[in-house]
Amino acid sequence: MTRARIDNSSCRTRHSVISRRMLNFLCLVSFLIGIIWIFLPQGDSPGSRSISEFWNIGHIILFFLACHLLYAFRPQFAQRSLFQQAATVIGATLLVGGGIELLQILIPSRTSSFSDLLANFSGTLAYLSFRHREKTGKYLLLHLAALSLIGFLIWPPTRSFIDENTARRQFPLLAGFETFFETDRFEGKASRFYISREKAFQGKFSLRLDLTTQQHSGIWLRFMPQNWREFSYLGFTVYNPQQKQIPLHVIVNDEHNWSDRYDGIFPLETGWNVVEIPLPEMQNAPHARQLDLTRIRRLGIYVVESPEPLRLYLDDIRLK
Repeated sequence: MTRARIDNSSCRTRHSVISRRMLNFLCLVSFLIGIIWIFLPQGDSPGSRSISEFWNIGHIILFFLACHLLYAFRPQFAQRSLFQQAATVIGATLLVGGGIELLQILIPSRTSSFSDLLANFSGTLAYLSFRHREKTGKYLLLHLAALSLIGFLIWPPTRSFIDENTARRQFPLLAGFETFFETDRFEGKASRFYISREKAFQGKFSLRLDLTTQQHSGIWLRFMPQNWREFSYLGFTVYNPQQKQIPLHVIVNDEHNWSDRYDGIFPLETGWNVVEIPLPEMQNAPHARQLDLTRIRRLGIYVVESPEPLRLYLDDIRLK
């Protein structure tokens, strides 16, 4: 009976050792893949901005794995006080993370960023919190700091994910500005923009554009469904509060050629203006080819060299 118990205990111990070694091996392989991925040149971001943003915070997982490997291959490190452990791994994180960001400057299409350093730090904190999870009360500040920082970093891609699902439900409406995450679909160029109650063509809100006197001032709609082939018109409305006519430029790019594109000018009268662009006209606008209506990448709306700052209200961007 005693011999059977010893054998069973021995089997469980061997099984535990094998499982731990397998886990460490998988963590090591995953860590090496992550390091290689960081230093590979990257092309354009994927069509889904949430996926792109979730990839960008992969540093959290990478440095979580790095900490696990440190404790796995240096088990005596765990015998130090929490302060000594934290000081060592946080110092190493700052040193290694800073070195990675400096090296990325030398790689085409890679850039250094403070958010990556923050994600590195949060991965280290997350591992320290996980390792001391059974002492929640004693290390409450550590757990709260790790959860708060990870939540802060995960919120932007979560917000993008929510808006992407909203955009799919709204299509063929490209932006109606009735949900406050819709501004994430746009990028500004020498301009400020935000959702406003001041004017609305439909619903309760529109996008207020505060434009400057720089050569080009406006916005780009970058994140949207790219296949426009089944539609006849691109339409939107613009409110012009100025007591004069404003020439508004509209450009549309596909993914093949940034310079050979659709480029139209529409005079905006005072008050609401309805702009409708026939898609066949847009398709035939490039000089040497046709615009690919199945791969539309950007819609730009802007003014050129305005003599004074302007304000416009944009609403109801949709395909018809």
